[in-house]
Amino acid sequence: MKRLLSYSFEMWILLGCLHCVAHAQGQDLDLLLNPYPETGAWDAKDGSRTGFFMEVQNGILAGAYFGADAAGDNVWLIFSGQLQPVIGDDGLQNGWLLESPLRQTTAGGCILDCAEADVADPVTDEVAQIRLEFSGRSQATFSVDDNEPVKIFPAYWGNPAFAFDPEQPNLFLPNLTGIWLSVSTQGSGFGSSSQDFSSIVVVGDRTVSRFPDADTGDVFLTVSYPVLEGLAFTAVDPVISCDFVRGSEQAPNCSLSFSAGPMQGFGVEFDSITDSRFSLIGIDDVLTVTRTDFFRLNYD
Repeated sequence: MKRLLSYSFEMWILLGCLHCVAHAQGQDLDLLLNPYPETGAWDAKDGSRTGFFMEVQNGILAGAYFGADAAGDNVWLIFSGQLQPVIGDDGLQNGWLLESPLRQTTAGGCILDCAEADVADPVTDEVAQIRLEFSGRSQATFSVDDNEPVKIFPAYWGNPAFAFDPEQPNLFLPNLTGIWLSVSTQGSGFGSSSQDFSSIVVVGDRTVSRFPDADTGDVFLTVSYPVLEGLAFTAVDPVISCDFVRGSEQAPNCSLSFSAGPMQGFGVEFDSITDSRFSLIGIDDVLTVTRTDFFRLNYD
């Protein structure tokens, strides 16, 4: 537990400087710290058997919301638009927002029992409004008209994930073991002074450590993945880890740590980790910022 608290404090000191850097650099850094949402299938994991398919291209999101109407018939509603930045009270961007009409199309192209079908021209109507707010690559809320927001998450079916807490089934970590392509951008301004580099990174098998607190009974969990080779900077025994408190609704605190190397801390936003991509954000003692994106190889 001491190790967790000590490292969390060091990370807070280093990564807290990102705010002063962001104010100095403006929108360029905002864009780098706010990845676009994960493309693919999303759902609420609440047993409602409803969900989304979403695609993001160059900041434009198009999607389909599927479920049923009051009669139990299948319904697909289409939405699209330009993602807009969500600006926090500190003036920094902390996510993405889409507000769009939900459109329903009836008639049109027949795909079942079409031999004697009387196919009418398609008709599209706006039937509701949807609001989607993304706090990271892998976490969002949505609401339709005046209904309460509902949390949604990417749907994974080809990747075993670790569930931290039976009472918090949505706080799970996709398995990161495998081979990744890492692409880094480093510089004090992410402009003409920046430098880019890439490498192949091998992430080892997962280990789970538990640290029960004798006084409170809380269980602290650390899920760790050793980085076996490939980082583009010198580091001894680098490990990607997420620290979690069972019973807490807070997302785990994730980071890259190592025994020795440059004076630099790297944070990983838990809600931006997916089965095929995640990002490290770091800042060193001279305010050089590094973003490294990891893309899983031979996966999708």
